[in-house]
Amino acid sequence: MNKTLERYEKCSYAMQDTTGVSDREAQQNWHQEVTKLKGKVELLQRSQRHLLGEDLGPLNVKELQQLERQLEVALAHLRSRKTQVMLDQIEELRQRERLLHEVNKSLQKKLSETEGRDVITGIEQTSNTNTGTNGPWDSSITNTAYALSHPQQNSNASLHHVDCEPTLQIGYQPVPPESIGPPHQPPHNQTQNQYMQGWWV
Repeated sequence: MNKTLERYEKCSYAMQDTTGVSDREAQQNWHQEVTKLKGKVELLQRSQRHLLGEDLGPLNVKELQQLERQLEVALAHLRSRKTQVMLDQIEELRQRERLLHEVNKSLQKKLSETEGRDVITGIEQTSNTNTGTNGPWDSSITNTAYALSHPQQNSNASLHHVDCEPTLQIGYQPVPPESIGPPHQPPHNQTQNQYMQGWWV
């Protein structure tokens, strides 16, 4: 039992020592990593200031040329990206234009169909109104059209109508029967004398 306890204590101390060493090494590693990251951050901030045109005094000619090349590369990349974005926007606008064109054609077709139905409905309503209110006028139009299409029958009917009508005598005055007598005749002797004179001549 004592041996077991001794072994347990030895193992526990050994684990504590190992854990302490590991923690110290981990802390050292993290400290080094933080230092590296700080250096990178400072370098990036200094490069950013140089790209913005700040703190250029300490730079030599070689560093300035390198900075110029970086600016040219960044500018080319920016222009390429801007061009690509503009092309994408143009393509999207073209798609919207085609879609709106199709919608416009569909609306024009529906509008034409609606106007056609409205015109037909208006004609039918006008026809129904005329049939209900202007019956005699429509009848006269129908009779006139029939007369124009049958001129021979119309002329015969007109002649028959004229024959049947009584003759109008303007200024006619009836004469009493007692005033009517034999026609006036010259004397017989006078007639004979005229005949003889004509024969001798």
